[in-house]
Amino acid sequence: MVYDAGNYTCKVFNTQFNYIKRLSGPPFKREPLAAMEFDIIENRLYVVTYYNDGMKLYIYDNNFILQEQHILEEKLSTVGADEEVIISLAFAKASNNYWYICTNFNIFQKLKNRPVKTLGRYQSDRLKLLADTLSQEVSYIWNFTDTDYDKADFWWNFNDTTTAGANALIADNRFKGIGVINNYNDKDDIVLLTDSRIYAFKEPYTFKSVTKYNTYPNFGASKLTINRDEYIQTATINKEIYKILNDIYTLKNNLIGRFTGNYDAAGIFTLEDYNYNIDLTEFNSVDINQYYIHENEKAILGVINRAFKSVYELQVKLVELTEVDYGSNLIPVYNLEEGTLILE
Repeated sequence: MVYDAGNYTCKVFNTQFNYIKRLSGPPFKREPLAAMEFDIIENRLYVVTYYNDGMKLYIYDNNFILQEQHILEEKLSTVGADEEVIISLAFAKASNNYWYICTNFNIFQKLKNRPVKTLGRYQSDRLKLLADTLSQEVSYIWNFTDTDYDKADFWWNFNDTTTAGANALIADNRFKGIGVINNYNDKDDIVLLTDSRIYAFKEPYTFKSVTKYNTYPNFGASKLTINRDEYIQTATINKEIYKILNDIYTLKNNLIGRFTGNYDAAGIFTLEDYNYNIDLTEFNSVDINQYYIHENEKAILGVINRAFKSVYELQVKLVELTEVDYGSNLIPVYNLEEGTLILE
């Protein structure tokens, strides 16, 4: 794959450098190419472009046919005179659902099945935090790195000083790229490049569940259909409403709690575990018959709207009841004064 900047197009070549085709989809003149990378696990090409003040993602299959496009939720920022630019993309190997966008200021961790949303963000500014200034989690350059930095006997991250109490840090240490080189025991070997050094660490992909079972019987969206041979009548519509209600109540009956977490000292929220702080008593406040259409109801359009509105409100209620428990902790606020972080 070669990007032809003069003609605003991506060209596909084979291993003998014979031209195959050009990539259709992104209007590169309006959306400049930011980065592209091939996902060898799922045989798909990811192309990210600059879109307004953010990013847009194009996903192609192994025949380079456009399959999906998404406007991502991240907004690119400006720090001083420096603008945020996209450096590279990377894909997890220990899990087939994680991928990363690396900019000079941030690394965004994302899910393939929900590419619009951001799963987590790591900021380059956190690289400047001292091990003895804040908590251990904050000092680590990644959530799960195993390196104990406060016991490391080196001074190359300071300016001409050999005293542990000094707070003189090196100049800005921006990201230059991220790569995944291997995986072992469900942990990826991550290599993180910056202006002045290379970080290497393992990133595990561990999962917790707030349902009794990992899988349970459900109809799913693919089973919602009305056969063209069926008459549009009360029984036909109720049959489809039943499928939706069955899936909602099956999920509700399998819930054992909701996820919980806390803000760390840098103000980044981290999911930790789950608790039983969930009240499902109000979930059954509406008579189940109110979700169905009755034979004696004549205004069919208004009746259908009423039934599906009730089903939608039930879905919203389940989502609200299972939202992450943030607790009562406030996000900490810091000011940077002469190289020292001050908690307000």
